[in-house]
Amino acid sequence: MEKNKNVCAICGGRLKKEKISFDFRLNGKLVVIDNLPVEVCLQCGEKVLSPAVSQKIDEVLASKKKPEKHINIPVYQISQ
Repeated sequence: MEKNKNVCAICGGRLKKEKISFDFRLNGKLVVIDNLPVEVCLQCGEKVLSPAVSQKIDEVLASKKKPEKHINIPVYQISQ
């Protein structure tokens, strides 16, 4: 049986194509990818990357291409 590509695998909600900013840590450094095409579940918010987009991310990071820009990010710490 073929899976419905327009349905969230987590909750069964409807998926909508969007472009987002995606951030993650790579070797201890914060990386941000802008205009990343994903599908977002309208019910639970799950974000789904296609295999092609995931491969493109890998290629960009492996190429050591110079980033389009750098940003400053405030960092806070909660001390007890």
